[in-house]
Amino acid sequence: MAPHAERTVICPNCRKEFTRPGGRGRPNKYCTPACGAASRRKAAEPPDSSAYTLPVIEIGDDISREAADLVSDVYAELSSAELLDRRAILQRHLDDFEAAVIRRGRARGESWEDLSVALSISPERLRKKWTTDALERRLELRASRTETEATPAFQNALVPGPRTARPAAPSHPAETGAPRLRTGRRTALPPTGQGPQPLARALSHLQRHGHKTVRDIAAYALITPSYVSKILAGTRLPSWPVTERLAEAYEVDAQDLRPLWDAARRQRTPGTMPPHPDHNPARRFHTAIRSLHLAADRPDLWTIRENSDNVLSLATITRVLSGPYVPDWNTTGRLVAALSGRPTDIRPLWQEATAP
Repeated sequence: MAPHAERTVICPNCRKEFTRPGGRGRPNKYCTPACGAASRRKAAEPPDSSAYTLPVIEIGDDISREAADLVSDVYAELSSAELLDRRAILQRHLDDFEAAVIRRGRARGESWEDLSVALSISPERLRKKWTTDALERRLELRASRTETEATPAFQNALVPGPRTARPAAPSHPAETGAPRLRTGRRTALPPTGQGPQPLARALSHLQRHGHKTVRDIAAYALITPSYVSKILAGTRLPSWPVTERLAEAYEVDAQDLRPLWDAARRQRTPGTMPPHPDHNPARRFHTAIRSLHLAADRPDLWTIRENSDNVLSLATITRVLSGPYVPDWNTTGRLVAALSGRPTDIRPLWQEATAP
């Protein structure tokens, strides 16, 4: 091969000029061997981890279903042993999920140091816990378990027997007139936008403080006990006719649940506004406030005042809850927030109620 002449060129990796010496052999493309290695690393295709992604998705779906079923079983009043068994199943899925995510992360080239941070353990402990053999055994066991649970014999074994109802929960202190003990601390209400939807919280309150079992409610509403449990857990949104029958079963005015049902339907199908049967703006406003009060587990006046940082007076709270008083927006917003509602959801109703 003929010798090539010395010349100044630009390194394709660091973009710096360097003098390429003359001589025989292949000319240098990079200024240093380190630059060449860095360029090859950049050009390398990312590791293919697609085969490890599907198990992560499947196990995540299993966890979502098991968690929903656990909440449903709580409302269905299963025994403690049955609830603990459900918890053990959920924990098994969580362990499977950890193994699947670790295997996918390693296939992607993620370091043990990065993977160990979220689990609050050392990289060494995580590496020893999830060796290649341990990961494969765990996920192979899950695959075989999934096949077994899909068989008809296993499914028949899961059919639950009859459940016994627990005694009804005592009435709320505010409903019986019993004194409420207060510690001076702000009373925790369900946080806005978290946990079950307000409609589910309202129906759960009625279930806890009523005198009927889930089976009684289901029979009256012409639906299954399992479906009632899922509604109470917030994993199912009933139709309005079913909601009306549930209100009858719980002996409350269905219109007090209408704003919560409307909000849940808007959340399920954004941009839609279900028609409301009441055309009186002031009544719709007060119905919405009462529904928030119900969803917050019907706290007493003192609790609401505490949750407003003692800004709202007992008289003001009483006037708004009982109607037909419509306060200014500052008062309304504080009251809605104290009931764990979202002021932005109530503002359109307030504007209609206060329009000249």
